[in-house]
Amino acid sequence: MKHETAVLSAARWSLRRYAKETEQGKHSSEGAAWAADNLPALEQALTDAQNALTARNAARFARLRSLWRDLCPGGALPEETKLAEGLAAFSPDLSDCALLYPAAGAHFACAAAEAAEKERGGNPAAGETERDCVRSLLALREVDLEGLTRTACEAEGLLNDDPAGDYAHMSDATKALYRRAVIRGAKKAGVSEADFARAALEQARAAETDRHIGFYLPLRRDRRRQAVFFLAAEALLAVFASVGAAWLSGSLWWTPLLWLPLRAALSPLCEGLRARLFPPATPCSMDEERPVGPEEAVLLTVTGLLPPAGESEALYGHLSRLRAAEGKGCVRVMLLLDKKNAPTPDLPEDAADRAAVERVIHRLNRDFGGGFAAAVRPRQWAPTEREYTGFERKRGALIALAGYLRDGDASRFETLTGDVEGLTETRYLMALDGDTELSFGALRRMAAVARHPLNRPVLDPAAGTVTRGYGCIAPRGEVSLASAGASFFTRLFTDGGTLAYAPAVSERNMDLFGCSVFTGKGLLDVDAFLAAVGDRFEEGRILSHDILEGAVLRTAFAGESEITESFPS
Repeated sequence: MKHETAVLSAARWSLRRYAKETEQGKHSSEGAAWAADNLPALEQALTDAQNALTARNAARFARLRSLWRDLCPGGALPEETKLAEGLAAFSPDLSDCALLYPAAGAHFACAAAEAAEKERGGNPAAGETERDCVRSLLALREVDLEGLTRTACEAEGLLNDDPAGDYAHMSDATKALYRRAVIRGAKKAGVSEADFARAALEQARAAETDRHIGFYLPLRRDRRRQAVFFLAAEALLAVFASVGAAWLSGSLWWTPLLWLPLRAALSPLCEGLRARLFPPATPCSMDEERPVGPEEAVLLTVTGLLPPAGESEALYGHLSRLRAAEGKGCVRVMLLLDKKNAPTPDLPEDAADRAAVERVIHRLNRDFGGGFAAAVRPRQWAPTEREYTGFERKRGALIALAGYLRDGDASRFETLTGDVEGLTETRYLMALDGDTELSFGALRRMAAVARHPLNRPVLDPAAGTVTRGYGCIAPRGEVSLASAGASFFTRLFTDGGTLAYAPAVSERNMDLFGCSVFTGKGLLDVDAFLAAVGDRFEEGRILSHDILEGAVLRTAFAGESEITESFPS
């Protein structure tokens, strides 16, 4: 590894020096201009190579660089047919496929650096090699390396023969997870990668229902026992620390008072240890670039209270922003409202408030060409609150909407207006609050997770719970920037805004047990939600229902999808 790292570092230093000399007018060849103009691309190729390089794969990486040197004499990238023939002759395995692209980038960048040194030494013909290397590096982005390896690598071809046809449409990260599973399983079984993949493929073909090849690969180990042991050790560590600190102070009566602050102080240490022992459990995903199709139609649902007529115009901006963030594919927006608590079923201002909301929805449908709807529920007597309110508040509203999406019975609502045609075909509900904003592409990424075959919910009819897959996909939540600075209290307890440099975030429960916690915002499978939640919980007995719903639905944490919401001021 030291040799390969040194080669990459030397190439980076040489290219930087050469580009600087070119800017100073010391080199005027066409190759020098190409190298100087495309220095960021060359450096990025070297960075990608260094990120992919480890002590375990250093020899493999060097072998692949040599392969690219033989395939691309003089730095010129051959035609895809010749490239395919060369790769087929090499017969790469899955471990080679993961390094093929970074090794190619490293070869072209290092070859350009070698040519630059030759030109600095007085060989003007080396300028042509520089130019060809840079051109080849840029053209490499357009080459279908995955398609070429599918032909050249037998194990990769077997994975692509997935009887369910899902492997070819999965995200790159999930495909990499499958490949690592084959590599790991083949090594453990003492067979070739192709034989291991073939055995999984035969099992998938023989199955009646679970025909996706991923069901028969060792993707992740069940580490729930280790997780329980870790949590117990974490709690005992704080106990021992508090007892020790109390003993040093001369009075064991300090133990209960010291336990909580010492637990907080030890939390970073425990979290760092957890990150090492339990790698992030990122859920499998399909390709997120494909827009949401009819078979996975999503209804973006914003729940809240019916606003006064004078405040309804604010809804236009909020709903239009949601549509702008997730307007691709079969995505609609629903405003699901309850009337505020009252001593009687109806108030004089209710009609004006509903009419104002209807006008906003009409404007949105006119301006965006449809896709917006609103529903207002009637008040019912709530014995626990001793007044009229929306039945079971948010939970009751979502259950009523999910029921309507399946049977089309609009009698659950006092008002149902807007573009409602075809809503009964909705597969997913995206539950949001009135102050929630979606980051661009967040819903598309959650839908990609939800439609992966390993994540589709499977219900136990007897228990009424999801036993495999996930009925809910929960995003990462952050505090909005405006809310974070609203008061001294929010500035003290929050650091609002989006995390531009954190595209994926790990979640404790997901890493330890393979299931996360539902906090009221997330993508719900309509059928699973109705079957598992429906009338499961007793009326008027549960103050906060989100965690219970997430438990019976099984919740996956999609850390790459982000929402922002306000913080209590």
